[in-house]
Amino acid sequence: MSRDTTQTSLDIDLGTVDDQPEPKVATESTDKADGDHVLAPEAGNVVVDEVSYATLVPGKTYTVRGTLMDKATGKPAEIDGAGVTAEKRFAPFAPFGTVAVEFAFDASTLAGRDLVAFESLEHEDREIAAHADIYDEGQTVAVADKPEISTVATDAADGDHEASADSTVRIEDQVFYSGLVPGEPYRIEGILMDAETGEPVLSGGKTVEGEVRFAPLAPSGCETVTFEFDGSALRGHDVVAFEALYRAGEKVCEHADIADAGQTVHLGEPAPEIGTTATDADDGDHEAVADEEVTIVDEVRYENLVPGKEYVLTGTLIDKQAAKPVEKDGLPLASVVAFVPEEPNGSVEVTFSFDGSALAGHTAVAFESLSLDGAEVAAHADIDDAGQSVELVEPPAGAPPSRGEPNSGLPQTGDTAPLIPFACAAGATACIVAIAALGCRRKHDESAEKAADQEGGE
Repeated sequence: MSRDTTQTSLDIDLGTVDDQPEPKVATESTDKADGDHVLAPEAGNVVVDEVSYATLVPGKTYTVRGTLMDKATGKPAEIDGAGVTAEKRFAPFAPFGTVAVEFAFDASTLAGRDLVAFESLEHEDREIAAHADIYDEGQTVAVADKPEISTVATDAADGDHEASADSTVRIEDQVFYSGLVPGEPYRIEGILMDAETGEPVLSGGKTVEGEVRFAPLAPSGCETVTFEFDGSALRGHDVVAFEALYRAGEKVCEHADIADAGQTVHLGEPAPEIGTTATDADDGDHEAVADEEVTIVDEVRYENLVPGKEYVLTGTLIDKQAAKPVEKDGLPLASVVAFVPEEPNGSVEVTFSFDGSALAGHTAVAFESLSLDGAEVAAHADIDDAGQSVELVEPPAGAPPSRGEPNSGLPQTGDTAPLIPFACAAGATACIVAIAALGCRRKHDESAEKAADQEGGE
């Protein structure tokens, strides 16, 4: 009761005057795991809603009741028909403070949803304050899209879906992901499967597996899993990359389709390969006297050929300093050998005979092209390869000139005469790119030297 005490004859009843401000609450919702506003769409999620309160009465008991709302519908979010709720009873020590309300739930069915925490503050079963703004970003946590992965497996050598069944096979599987939580650690585990048997590929008695660990910068991206194994026993097989994505030790998704062509690499016949060693026929070293009769023998080692098929080796001798083929009678000097291998691996000799009297101080480099049915299947053409090179040196002082009869045609090994015109053309085609590149390099070097001379003259 309050009375007016002024000096009048009137007493006025003003009732009960309460100057206590109304209680207020505000909230901030975050993922308990990392403190951000993004949840993974999986079980075991906990959202912490930090409720700030003001003008409460210390010592009294209050209850905060929370409900997670689906922003898209404006209704309570439901899991198996039940809402996601939480509450916390507390007695404040001061009028102002905070209290945490935790919502624990399985978010695997809420992928792509925005959840907003609504809070009601009650005292003696009566609501005295609330915070329920469906558009408040501070009250909102987003459940990420459901993680998904897809993969494209290719031969690491050339990026296609064909690999040679060699002793060392490298397959790269590009794993494209979406719906991941940025900054969270993930692991991709891969295993190669045999498409024919449906069982894991075995190499050395062990499964062929690959793994990569990463923390994505964005929800979508790509990682590469590499498989390396001995594929020599898998010729003709199709291998398929299966991938699984893990977070916190739990599998969140996988891509494992044995019939998916994108995940598949065919292991075919190993590609033919050749390597060469050119030497002076007289003493087997890499130095020959530049006289009228020079003979260079190029030993060509081959691998992965098909026994019983006829192959043709076309050799061209390149003048390294001139950056062009050594010529005879105005034509590129070439040598052709046709052979039928009995084993996949072996060697064959290609012989070059020519007048080298004008080539003292030059280096002759043997380029080789291997063809089958008119198509090149392998080549070895490295102008800087010392193994392919023979240096032509000045004849010793006082040595008599050679009087051997000049060759009347291109050198032959075995019965190859009918093949020479065709093989020469094939050899020229095989070497043209390498020779052109060498010429360009030579011109570049000469230009650089001229520029240096001019600069020095100034």
